[in-house]
Amino acid sequence: MQDIKFVRDDSAKEREERFKEIRDIIKEDPEKKKRSDLGKRFIYSMIVSVKTIQERHLKQQNDLRMQFTPKLLNPISINKPKIQRQEIKESPSVLPVKYTLLLSKTQPLVKTSIETDEFGKPTYNLIEPQIDKKLVDLVKKKISFRFKLNTKILNNDKYLTKKIMKLCKKLKIQYQEDFIDSIKYYLFRDLINFGKIDSLFHDPAIKQIICDGENKALTIDHSRLGILNSNIILTKNELDEIIKRIAEKKKEKITKKTQELNLFYQGFRFKATIGFDAVPSKFIFAKEIP
Repeated sequence: MQDIKFVRDDSAKEREERFKEIRDIIKEDPEKKKRSDLGKRFIYSMIVSVKTIQERHLKQQNDLRMQFTPKLLNPISINKPKIQRQEIKESPSVLPVKYTLLLSKTQPLVKTSIETDEFGKPTYNLIEPQIDKKLVDLVKKKISFRFKLNTKILNNDKYLTKKIMKLCKKLKIQYQEDFIDSIKYYLFRDLINFGKIDSLFHDPAIKQIICDGENKALTIDHSRLGILNSNIILTKNELDEIIKRIAEKKKEKITKKTQELNLFYQGFRFKATIGFDAVPSKFIFAKEIP
């Protein structure tokens, strides 16, 4: 009788061991996963920290500068000044600080230069277009009749250029192309807006404009440099005209009985006293959120 030999089949066992190895590889190791999660959180925290530091650094740099964007000269922006940030590259802690308030189509028109005076005190200097005052006054006189009929005549560059060229010949002044922008600035400033103080409304760093009376330098409260003297001095007529013009725009009347004003205009609280007899005229513009 032939012996029966049992052949041991190890294939099933081998398969089971291989499956076990595969399961062990696939199976998540809680400790490894925990370490992996900690690693991921650490890397994420580092990225957030670096980003936060960069943002703080940029903010600190920006805080050291007053960032402004000069305005382009046009009738709308002059007639209705709006507060807008402007760019200054110099640090406000170092004088002089200079920046542009108004631009013509080709060049800076009105600038500000804050520097120390002869007594070592910081002074706010408004730098307006340099042009012959006789020419400006004569242009105002020659267009006054048409201006009273229609204020939009100030937008007619062709008409104004023709007048300016003619008056330049009369005064024996060499005509230049940039005369039109400079003269239009003074026309809008003096005939429609607020005279010598008009450009100050284009400087967002100004918190207050203070006039203590005629023939006295205006005081400027600057957001970064504090209280500053200025190079702007108003005569009695100029001072009274500013107060009356504000009253007209707000449809308020000024009399001896109601000679004080308290109005909100173009983002500023305007308080004024118009002089009668021995009472001097004065005013203060204070930036205010309505």
